[in-house]
Amino acid sequence: MFSKKELEPYLRRTKYVDSSPDLLRLCEKIREHSRDEVEAAVAVFYFIRDIKWGASPTYRASEALRRKEEPQICVSKAILQVALCRNIGIPARFHYWKVKFSDEVVRRINELFFSGERRKFRNAELHHVTAEVYLGEWFVADATIDKGLEPIFRANEWNGRESVLINGFDFIEDYGVYTDVPKEVIEVSRGKGLPFYMRPFFPLIMRSMNKRINQLLDCIRSMEFSELV
Repeated sequence: MFSKKELEPYLRRTKYVDSSPDLLRLCEKIREHSRDEVEAAVAVFYFIRDIKWGASPTYRASEALRRKEEPQICVSKAILQVALCRNIGIPARFHYWKVKFSDEVVRRINELFFSGERRKFRNAELHHVTAEVYLGEWFVADATIDKGLEPIFRANEWNGRESVLINGFDFIEDYGVYTDVPKEVIEVSRGKGLPFYMRPFFPLIMRSMNKRINQLLDCIRSMEFSELV
């Protein structure tokens, strides 16, 4: 058990875990329809899970809520999840890993979209951030994958009493937990690691890349399960 003082940092607003009138109204609605903190945290989880996962910039919580009809990267979904929990009064924080797609997911994507082509979907190491929620103990509540992607991935269900990790990925390295978005994630999203001469073109490169990723994910969502069995 954590003391009240130890949990205080996980209830505060931060640069990315901000608020807005719309966010506070949503929190009040969740409170009204929940009997306790577990039900409230679970309601937040499913609200976040229903936001499409995709490639996007990193948003503050208020912006992520405003753009809830658009695809959002894992960290933006986690930011909104953490913000909703904290504003309800439930301690929440970020957990950060390096991951890659599982071999099965890569194989499935190549079978469905690149069969017979020389060009193939290639695996890559990715930065992955999700939310942890404190309900008597810390639980990972990864709501990254939306139900529409189930032809390839498996979306999580959550009961508020155990941890659920993202499916379809292999975990390479665990970077631990944070009160706000890890600065390394922000730096990568802004082009850190690119050659100096490419950095001015990074926004254009990312817009093009994000568009292609979201088109692929929308293709998965448009599929009928009967096509895949």
